[in-house]
Amino acid sequence: MEIFLMITMIMVTGLIANVIGRLITWIPLAFIQIAAGMLLSLIPPLAHFQMQPELFLLIIIAPLLFNDSQNTKLSELVKQTKSTFAVAVVLAIITIVAIGFVLNWQFGLFTLPLAITLSAIVTPTDAVAVKSVTISRQVPTDVMQSLEFESLFNDASGIVIFDIALTVLATNHFSFGNGVLNFAYVFFGGLLVGVVLGALLLWLRLNLLTHNLGEATLLVPLSILTPFAVYLLAEHVGVSGILAVVATGMLHAYQQARLRLTSTRLQVVNKEVWTILSDTLNGFVFVILGLLLPNVVISMTQTSVALMPLCLFIAVLIYAMMLFVRFMFVRLNFAGHNWHGRESWLFSLGGVHGTMTLAMAFSLPLTLGQKAFPFRTEIIFIAAAVIVISLLVPALAFPLVLPAKSSAFTQDELKQTRASMINYALDRLNDENYDSRIQTMVRDNLRSQNGFFTGNQKELLRLIEGMNEANADAIDAAVQAGILPPEANKITKRLLVKYKHGHLFHGLWAVAQRVWFTKRRIKHIQSMPDFAERVAKIKAQHHELLDQVKEILTEATNTYLDEERTAQNREEIAMVHHIFIRRWSQYAQRTITEDMQTQLNDAYVQAFQFEYQYLQNQLSNNKISQGLAKELSEQVSSSELVQFEAGLLDGEA
Repeated sequence: MEIFLMITMIMVTGLIANVIGRLITWIPLAFIQIAAGMLLSLIPPLAHFQMQPELFLLIIIAPLLFNDSQNTKLSELVKQTKSTFAVAVVLAIITIVAIGFVLNWQFGLFTLPLAITLSAIVTPTDAVAVKSVTISRQVPTDVMQSLEFESLFNDASGIVIFDIALTVLATNHFSFGNGVLNFAYVFFGGLLVGVVLGALLLWLRLNLLTHNLGEATLLVPLSILTPFAVYLLAEHVGVSGILAVVATGMLHAYQQARLRLTSTRLQVVNKEVWTILSDTLNGFVFVILGLLLPNVVISMTQTSVALMPLCLFIAVLIYAMMLFVRFMFVRLNFAGHNWHGRESWLFSLGGVHGTMTLAMAFSLPLTLGQKAFPFRTEIIFIAAAVIVISLLVPALAFPLVLPAKSSAFTQDELKQTRASMINYALDRLNDENYDSRIQTMVRDNLRSQNGFFTGNQKELLRLIEGMNEANADAIDAAVQAGILPPEANKITKRLLVKYKHGHLFHGLWAVAQRVWFTKRRIKHIQSMPDFAERVAKIKAQHHELLDQVKEILTEATNTYLDEERTAQNREEIAMVHHIFIRRWSQYAQRTITEDMQTQLNDAYVQAFQFEYQYLQNQLSNNKISQGLAKELSEQVSSSELVQFEAGLLDGEA
């Protein structure tokens, strides 16, 4: 119960910090979250909060790095393979060795293995921290990509050298050959394990999709569990769990790029779930950092308060040395970028450190042999100080040298490109062998919406769910009151999206029963002499019933939307009303066979694929900007969501 209470308090604190961050935009959100965590440490249950590094890496760092890597642009990573290896491995090793030797040379209290241990702790950059100080600034694309790729891979470099240094401290023996072999095994072994496990998981996902078992309720939890399973298995065989998770995420990024529209519902749900999970864990990172900082300072004052000024000086010196090494490394073109002074300084300042550094510091053993680990408290204090300095310096410097992020396109450009994209998709769709009615449905619907919904998706989903419930309740009430026959409930259930996604076997059984019953009924009716008159009468009764159902549903929908209408959700209300009309017209105006429904699903999917294809072609030919392509890509995804919720795509389209 105590652990649950602590987690809940940290989550609530993160949410409050996010709200404050939206109100106070001139302060980086990371600093607000750190401050909130420091205030949280004043509450007794959390006053002595302790980090468990292994658990922290597994529960927070692994899923965050997995999400970052599965959203990585693989084409850019392939182009920068050499430079990424240079900054994530070569630069990391040079930095660790250089700082270690300087600390050992200048400060007698640090033996060389202990100095290497400290430098290995403070060297890895943090992907979450990098984003926190650059989120509102327009950082050059090549610099930002290099920082992101570096932070994905250099954690392993620091961890491996950290473990080697601890081994030397414990045994007083170091073998260069064994150290190199161990580094290669842990680093490349982690990548190999991640690729193998990632390939197996992708094979499983593809087979589930192939056999129509790729429901979001199955594959999204599988996606969430992936980084935890990969990390644990990699660590079990003694390789880098962090790199294994990153490699698996890269494979998922490759699959998503190829199978963007394998399942509309799956892609939308998976993206939303990971966005929420990532935002929550990002808040966790800095709240926990703020929660730990007071404990670090208190421990320092209790054990060696006289060394605090010296430790602060060492932290400043370490940060200055890291800046210098990073600057010289890229300025001398060792990373293959051929950057000038400005880009080199931006890359140097962008090497922000975060909770990975603190996690490594807290993983220092309490004892070494039969004695207490030397200067453990001081090392943790220095590491915490380096984190704060690395966050503070770019937070102050970047606003002075970098412009704020702005839209890379005008609204006219957005409208014109969007119209061209829709026309391209519809022209390509005309070349396909779809039934003319199917093509008309897709064309009219996309053009009537201009292809997109740009409002608040969460509000839209809430209103759609509310409309569905209001519709079902209205029909139930009418049936109970004797206004409508029980058959009206069946019509409503077939109409509403939320009743369409049953269990696979339940659905097959229901279809089998319906076919069997229908065949018997038709055979019985056809044997009667007044068959044609009976058919005409049934049709007339059905149309009359449809009119009655439509009238009740329309009144229920309008009443619900009027009650929910506010000044802020007008666009969402209009879209829900449009969805109701479109949904009803497709149900009532045609009798669509299963084959036609399949064609309709395929046609929508094809149209969206053509839109993505158009954006990719325009981007490759430098006819539109990266920002414009991203905006339109997100709008296409929103349009997919609208079509799905309108019932125009079934659950696995």
